[in-house]
Amino acid sequence: TTLPPLLQSCCSMPPGALPRGTSLGATLCSCSITPMEQSRNLSRPTLLARAPLSSRYPSRSPSPPLTPLLPSSMLRSLLPRPVVVRSGFAVIDHITSMPSVLIPVKELVAICRQEGVDKVFVDAAHSVGQVPVDVRDIGADFYTSNLHKWFFCPPAVAFLHTRKGGPIASQLHHPVVSHEYGNGLPMESGWIGTRDYSAQIVVPEAIDFVNRFEGGIEGIRSRNHEKVVEMGRMLAEAWGTFLGSPPVMCGSMVMVGMPSCLCIESDDDALRVRTMLRKDFKVEVPIYYNTRQVEVQEIAKDNNSDPVTGYVRISHQVYNVKEEYERLRDAVNKLVAEGFTSAELRPAEKIIYSTEV
Repeated sequence: TTLPPLLQSCCSMPPGALPRGTSLGATLCSCSITPMEQSRNLSRPTLLARAPLSSRYPSRSPSPPLTPLLPSSMLRSLLPRPVVVRSGFAVIDHITSMPSVLIPVKELVAICRQEGVDKVFVDAAHSVGQVPVDVRDIGADFYTSNLHKWFFCPPAVAFLHTRKGGPIASQLHHPVVSHEYGNGLPMESGWIGTRDYSAQIVVPEAIDFVNRFEGGIEGIRSRNHEKVVEMGRMLAEAWGTFLGSPPVMCGSMVMVGMPSCLCIESDDDALRVRTMLRKDFKVEVPIYYNTRQVEVQEIAKDNNSDPVTGYVRISHQVYNVKEEYERLRDAVNKLVAEGFTSAELRPAEKIIYSTEV
């Protein structure tokens, strides 16, 4: 299997060229912004591509190819007005985490260029291993992704890609200054204090592991997408709900609406239900609380015409099996059958008595 050029270049770099996670990559890039660009960022909103869960997508809708093909006119209609004008720095997610949505980054980068954005940073923490990545085709100034989320590497393995042919690369510096300062980011990032490089060193072994599977990383991505959509539809049908986004905007993660009768009414409710599922049913799954509405569009409703405010985010990797998703399905169905609501998990309100007369 031929690896994407991006991963090939990562493996040929010295260990220090791989930052410790996408957060450090974002820090390096944001620190390169000039004071003039910072003033523009403060005076105008930065474009953040984060899609709210508010529309209903039928669980039985066909699954198109895994490429979000949205026309620029539609994308522009989704952006707040006025669109960013002469902003110094725009940040776009490739795949949002909670809720999980695959964002058409190439189209959004092009819109940023047309609107005069100076630099575009793509936060792709979940992308490598979930979707095809061609950084040159995307065209962002910065693109960073983790290899420990979906590429079987240990924690803290990531990469940062910058466009060639411009002054940007020379402006990037590691936040920990050493005697290599000014010799380029890869050299500056090498041998920082007593840092443990074992995580980066095993990247070639992770590549060998991936290539043992039929079709390599492309085969893994395709099978994960098909399976997670299948399991998402199974849960949605069992709960009388729907997928949080169409399959075309999903990678290896899918949002599934939970029965509205669970009455998830806050982030705290979502966290408590997640904890209960883990402790009582041995199921670990993130739960998202959603109340966002898009202008006049109402929050999506379940088969009982009740608004859905809670979503589970399910994932699929090569080691997952159907029985795990069935355990989640049965756990939620049991809670519904017993008339459970998240209010039962809320702490009792404290009553303060006054001794004053």
